[in-house]
Amino acid sequence: MVGIILCVCFIIATVIVARILNDNDAPAAAAITAIVGIPAFLLLLHPLIAMMGCLMEGYSTGERAGYITKISQKGIIWKTNEGEMQIGQGKLSALQEPFRFSVSDDAVLAKVVAAQRSGELVILKYNEWIVMPFYVGESGYLITDVVALREDTEEK
Repeated sequence: MVGIILCVCFIIATVIVARILNDNDAPAAAAITAIVGIPAFLLLLHPLIAMMGCLMEGYSTGERAGYITKISQKGIIWKTNEGEMQIGQGKLSALQEPFRFSVSDDAVLAKVVAAQRSGELVILKYNEWIVMPFYVGESGYLITDVVALREDTEEK
């Protein structure tokens, strides 16, 4: 984002210099505009093209199993639902970093909250983003479904 702002400021400064020189020397103004303006425009265009490719939800999909330990709303203007899940089962699950995720669908959010309150082992199905839009979440992982695992499936 900072790169885009700098490019826009650079282009505006180039136009101002070209206008000042245009009154005195038209060929110099055209040369400065071509030498400075074209690379600045390309620098501005590159992040936009990259962002269009990165703002796709289907970078990767997967599942994680564990216990949901936190769900909260974050944001000043756009509120997003962010959560954490302790991955794994038993004593070793405490040694791992929590899996941070975002939820945008209200039906899925209800399942996540219910799983947190019950304390049961669940599988979270997710889509990973390269760059997640600020209005969707901040974790990079968008939860699409919650599946409860039954712990009573022991063999007899």
